[in-house]
Amino acid sequence: MLCGQAASGQRSSPVIDSMVVSFGEKSQVRGLPAVYLHLDKTIYVRNEHIWFTAYLLNGSPETEQTLYVALTDPMKKEVLVQSRFVMSKYMGQGYLMVPDSLESGEYRLVAYTSSYLKSQQQEVFQQAISIRAPDKSRIIVNDLSGPVQTGQPLSLKYKVTNYEQKPADKEPLIYRLYDGNHLLDSGRKQTDIWGEVQLKLPPAPDSTRELVMDINTSYKKEPRNIRIPLQVRTPLRVRWFAEGGSMVAYRRSRMAFEISENGRALSAQGELLAAGLPVAAFRSNTAGRGWLYFVPMPGVEYSLKLLDRKEAIPVTLPDILPDGYTLSVENALPEDALDVTIHTPDNDSSCFVALHNYHDIYFSGAILLPRHQARIRLPMHEVPRGLVTLTLFSGSGEPVAERAILAHNSQRLQVNITTDSAQYHTRSKVKVKVKVTNSKGEPVRGMLSAGLALDKRVDTFRFRDIDRYYYFEQHLPSPAILPGFRFFDDERQLEELLLTKCWTRYRKDAPPYHHLSFMKKTSTASCCSIISQ
Repeated sequence: MLCGQAASGQRSSPVIDSMVVSFGEKSQVRGLPAVYLHLDKTIYVRNEHIWFTAYLLNGSPETEQTLYVALTDPMKKEVLVQSRFVMSKYMGQGYLMVPDSLESGEYRLVAYTSSYLKSQQQEVFQQAISIRAPDKSRIIVNDLSGPVQTGQPLSLKYKVTNYEQKPADKEPLIYRLYDGNHLLDSGRKQTDIWGEVQLKLPPAPDSTRELVMDINTSYKKEPRNIRIPLQVRTPLRVRWFAEGGSMVAYRRSRMAFEISENGRALSAQGELLAAGLPVAAFRSNTAGRGWLYFVPMPGVEYSLKLLDRKEAIPVTLPDILPDGYTLSVENALPEDALDVTIHTPDNDSSCFVALHNYHDIYFSGAILLPRHQARIRLPMHEVPRGLVTLTLFSGSGEPVAERAILAHNSQRLQVNITTDSAQYHTRSKVKVKVKVTNSKGEPVRGMLSAGLALDKRVDTFRFRDIDRYYYFEQHLPSPAILPGFRFFDDERQLEELLLTKCWTRYRKDAPPYHHLSFMKKTSTASCCSIISQ
C-alpha cells in the first residue's frame, strides 16, 4: 500500500544541525590519511626479505611523503626492526629483513605515514605474520600441563632437558603469561633436580581467548626462549546483537549472535527456547555468527537447545524494553533503494533519520508517524559504494537506534589474472596478463602491484587485501581480520558482519566502527517514500 506522503530533507532544521555538530565533536580521524601494505606473503623464515608495496588511502601525496614500517612483537610490545621509505604519487615500496635471532612465532607488521607523528590519530595498518625458524637449540622445554579453565587458578608444569633427555638441574626459568598481547603474570623460578617447574598462577579472566606462555631458560649456560600456547577450556558463550540496538516487548525482532566455546567460534544449529518451548530455529556459520527472528517476551527465561547437546543452555538476552524505538532493514546490501521499518514509542510520533558515513550525510529528514510505525524507502543513487550508517533519532534529537549498511556491493572491480602456461621449468619466463574491469565490464585504468610466493607461504585467512581493508577492516578494532576468499560474494556473511561488527550501538562514548571523523553535509535527498504506515 503506497501512501502519497513524503518526508523532506531538513536543511535548516536545528535538530539536524545539532546532530552534525555532535558528530563533528567526536569525529577526528576518519578523514585522515591511511596506508595499506600489499605483502608478498604472510609466512617468513629467518634472513628473508619482507617485500611490500604501500598504497596511500584518503590522503594527499604532497603531504604524505614518508612511510614508516616496523616489525613488532605484539606480546612483549617491542619494535624489532623499523625503517622509513619514500611515498610518491600515492605509492611506496621496500622491504624489511627478518633478523636471524627471531624465534618461531607470531609477529605483526605495522605501517603509518607522517600524519601519525603529528596527531597519533591516524589508523595504523597492521598485518599479522608468522616466522618459521628451524629449531637448532639442544634444549627442550616440554609442557606437562593439562587444559586450563578460565576463572579458576592455573596449575602449570614444565620440564627442561637437553637433547639427550638429561634434566636441567637448578636452572633459572623466567616466564611471562599473556592473554593475547596483554601481560597477565610474570615471574622467575628454578628447576628442580628433575628439570621440572611447577607454577601456581591466579585465574585467567572469563573473557580470555588465547593464553600464551613465554619462557626463557637455560641448560649449562646455553639459553633457550620458547612460546607455548595453553589449552584453554571456556564454557559456551553467546553474544547477542539486537538489530537497531534494542528489543521491545511483543515486537518482532531480528537478533544476531556469535557463539564460541574454548575461545573458538562454534558452528552449530538448534533452537531458541522460551520457558522450555521452541520459538525460533537458528544456525551459525564457521565464524560462529548467525541470526534469528522472534517476538521477545519480558519475564521469560530463554535458553538454547543445540542439536548435538542433550540439555538446553541458559542464555541471557539483552534487556527487553516495555516500549521504545526499533529500526530494521530487511536487506542491508541495497543497490537502488533502502527499505527501512521504524517503530516509535507511544509517547513520540516523530523522529529524524540520517544516512551517513560519519563524514558525509546522504539523507536526513524528519518523519511523522501518527500510528507509531512506518516503512520508508530511501534512494541510494547518491550514496557511493561502502559502509554507511543509518541512524534513528528521537523527536528531541537523541540517537536511539542505528544500522550498518553496505551500499552498492555489486559495483566492485573485477580482476582477471591469466598466465601463458600452466607449468614452468626452473628459471623460465612467466608471462602474466592482468585485466581490470568495473561492474559493467568496462576497462579500468589504475595502479597495481603483484607478488609471487609459494602457495603454502600465504595464509589466505589473515592476508589483508586492499578491498576488504578499505571498506571494512580499517574501520574495525585492530587487528580484526575478516574471512578472505570471495568475501564480497557471500551476502549472508556480509549481513552477519553488518549486524555484529560494523556498528556502535549508538553509545555516546563509543566511536563508530573504530573511530569517527568530522561530519559535513554534502547533500540531502529531496524526499523519501513512506511505503506504509
